[in-house]
Amino acid sequence: MFWLRKVRKANIPPEERDLFERYGENVIGIVLASGLNPGTGELYKLYGDANAKAHARDWLTERSDAHEFREQRLEILEWSIVVLIVFEIVLNFLCGFH
Repeated sequence: MFWLRKVRKANIPPEERDLFERYGENVIGIVLASGLNPGTGELYKLYGDANAKAHARDWLTERSDAHEFREQRLEILEWSIVVLIVFEIVLNFLCGFH
């Protein structure tokens, strides 16, 4: 919980990364998982090229790691705020009786 998972950075050519980011995680995931022939010419390369499929898979892994990393950072921040609030309440309670 209090360790940050590292984001695995994919080694993807910039033009493929641009394509993946243009269409987004949902579309790229559907093209990879469904096996359907995409209507868009840009995505057809992804459908037919094993190397492009591997890059898309690696990109999806990178995006998933980035989402998880962001969630873990937010969780740490939330717990830190809770601890500080509890500490403040305890400190005010103890100082109020002196």
